[in-house]
Amino acid sequence: CCILDGTIRSTMKSRLLFALFSGLFFGLAAQTTVSNPPAVTENRPPCSCYPGEYYANVQNAAVSDDQCVGAVLELRPDCQNDSCFYTRYFYAHNFGFTIPLSASITGITFQVERSAGNPGIVADSVIRMVPMNWALVGNNYAVPITYGTSDSTVTYGGATDLWGYPFSVSEVNSVDFGIAMIVKNNSTTISPTACIDYMQLTIDYSLATGENFTVTSSP
Repeated sequence: CCILDGTIRSTMKSRLLFALFSGLFFGLAAQTTVSNPPAVTENRPPCSCYPGEYYANVQNAAVSDDQCVGAVLELRPDCQNDSCFYTRYFYAHNFGFTIPLSASITGITFQVERSAGNPGIVADSVIRMVPMNWALVGNNYAVPITYGTSDSTVTYGGATDLWGYPFSVSEVNSVDFGIAMIVKNNSTTISPTACIDYMQLTIDYSLATGENFTVTSSP
């Protein structure tokens, strides 16, 4: 189904949820709905010769259903290849955006639903955008707030926040475009599980006509 995020007026918005896109042209009827390919979620780098704990069940970040992408973290500061107090990158991409090439990207919002097996010790290490070709760009939006034992949704970026990088429409529409994150264990005595249940990206963009749009997609 399509979810319409506003009514027709001088500024219009459209919202795209996972596999479907609906746009409005100023003063015209709604655009034809099109489907989007599924996203890809994976560990980077995949080779165990690099440090970082693997995430298991990486496909589970597509739906908020308490079936999480999990990683069991070693005690800080232990780290031997894939047994480590921090994870390798969890890379979610191919969000299926089809933004018009004439548009200008004005903001990117990342939301993630996450939790941990023990309170107060698991935290972000890296939250960064990936435009194309596995190149991390812009600001690291990791925050020191630790994860709780119940799922909570945290928001990074915003409608006018470009993460310190001038994203092009071609990059946002690319199958490589996505988010990369690393989490860490701050404890020297407890080995917790970090859990990612769901994530989504929202893109705000404008057209030369002065119209503003918002589209959202999840893996």
